[in-house]
Amino acid sequence: MPSIYNSETFGVAAIEASAMEIPVVASRIGGVPEVVIDGVTGILVQPRNCIEISKAVKKLISNAELRLSMGKEGRKLVLKKYNFNDSGRMMQELYKKFIKNR
Repeated sequence: MPSIYNSETFGVAAIEASAMEIPVVASRIGGVPEVVIDGVTGILVQPRNCIEISKAVKKLISNAELRLSMGKEGRKLVLKKYNFNDSGRMMQELYKKFIKNR
């Protein structure tokens, strides 16, 4: 997920990959560091830095143990923070508060 835009507010693609136990290489930009924990669920790189991106990809290709570990940690993060039912309940509560305060 080598995004180059500061407007990247949330890394849906990163969450989807993590849910499938796939480690993510992503730009350290916008809200992406909230969904990709550098060195734990993936590797964050500077935007537009092709050398960093290639080094990160090579690191994951050459280290199966690291890939598996980051993949498993990514899935744990998704299940903990981005569970569909929990997210739905949180949105419902926000809507209730909004309506109540109008």
